[in-house]
Amino acid sequence: MIAGFNLAATERINRITWRRHPSVCRAHQQMLVAGAPNGLWIRGISHPTALRPYYVVMPDGQTLDRKFARLVDAKAEAIIELARIQACHV
Repeated sequence: MIAGFNLAATERINRITWRRHPSVCRAHQQMLVAGAPNGLWIRGISHPTALRPYYVVMPDGQTLDRKFARLVDAKAEAIIELARIQACHV
């Protein structure tokens, strides 16, 4: 987990939830903000032996370079990256 980052608290404050979409090996996760999709996805690689099976696809379609071993780490990084992008556009 990212040091000093509380995923559960951040999700509550920003009203973020995740919708699970089953897949062959690992489910994909769609980010919802206040119950509405915002275009951000966490995709799972459909291979059972993948060491870093999760990757983040931003709302603009850009895929983050980093891959993640744990879903919770991918979710945290997705939220941080989305906040960083939105801060740059303010």
